[in-house]
Amino acid sequence: MKPLIILFLIIFTTLDASSFEERCHQLPPSWITETVENDLRFFTTNKISQRALNITYEKVNSYPYPVNRYLHRFRIVNNKVYGFGEFFCPLMASILKNLVEYSLNIEKPLPPALDVIFCLIDGIPLPWDPADYWIVEDQKDQAPILCAWKRKTAPYVIPVPQRHAMLSCHQEFEEVYAGISYYPWERKQNKLFWKGGTSDIDLKIYENFPPEVVFQKYTKCSRFIICQLAHLYPELITAGFNSVGPRIEHFLRDFRALGSSIQKHIQYKYQILIDGFGGMGSGGNGYEWRLLSNCLTFKQESPNITWFEKGLKPYAHFIPVQNDLLDLMEKLEWAMLHEMECQQISKNATDFANNYLKLEDRYYYLNYLFHEYAKCQTFTEKELTKDILKNSNWTCIQ
Repeated sequence: MKPLIILFLIIFTTLDASSFEERCHQLPPSWITETVENDLRFFTTNKISQRALNITYEKVNSYPYPVNRYLHRFRIVNNKVYGFGEFFCPLMASILKNLVEYSLNIEKPLPPALDVIFCLIDGIPLPWDPADYWIVEDQKDQAPILCAWKRKTAPYVIPVPQRHAMLSCHQEFEEVYAGISYYPWERKQNKLFWKGGTSDIDLKIYENFPPEVVFQKYTKCSRFIICQLAHLYPELITAGFNSVGPRIEHFLRDFRALGSSIQKHIQYKYQILIDGFGGMGSGGNGYEWRLLSNCLTFKQESPNITWFEKGLKPYAHFIPVQNDLLDLMEKLEWAMLHEMECQQISKNATDFANNYLKLEDRYYYLNYLFHEYAKCQTFTEKELTKDILKNSNWTCIQ
């Protein structure tokens, strides 16, 4: 294997190592054990073999660009991280390397042999992707894919913490804590607030359509609807687009707005989480920091699911609204008339985020998942070591 010098992206986050170690000495909450058990259920009887990993990886790579760049394969063997091929993600490699180092000081370090495939796009499947591109012909040759979110009906996909969200987690949570100190519940404006882009429509699908036709289609999308509601009810909602797709920009000039910081959001009592076409919420930590924010979060019903979804309950941690937002005004009016109940829901969400969504909690989740994942594998560290030595596609990440 040819030696390579890998320049890592520096993760500008501060992991509380003592909190991570303390967390790893505790039993996982039931929602974590249930999530991981459900995600791995198929593979407890249909074991993860080298053959299955190879066939699944090669199946996806047989598609034309960009699908053939979606997957990044890594091994962790005796506390060393290896990346496969020419194009493996340095940020994901850095996260795995950090996980190895953090886990050395706990009672249960990482298993001696792991071979995992990550899909590093937003989620599985994206609207323009082949509907089953990761599913192989014979089930016994199927390997799992780890990804930030998945369609609830997508088999063999395991949601995990998103890598870019881990990169910015500490900084964004610090912004939230500062915002909470400036704007506790009683000082927040009694309005719903949303800012974002037109990312709930895939303009590539409509690139051959006239702009006015594209706009008519966009008027049915949730992010347009929230801006329209803000235009109709400015005393209840502040919303606007801080970025707009070029083909519909002309039609949305009345809804344009400047971008807003997290602290600006937190000045408002009510937040709303609206999917983009690529997945859950507003991307990054948009879901997580809203739960932390000491605001009441309205969550659009979504066909997609994240790694921490099972820990949240409607009307306990958030207020659900229909995907088309038809019941939003009714739910918002209810919230304004039930101050104490909504403040408790907000507190429950903040407590959940504080207990389970900080950076050390995300590393803990990966550690727990990998221990359970390893139980489904059919190979040993000796077999992986032997294969690494003879296969120059594997690079040790120093």
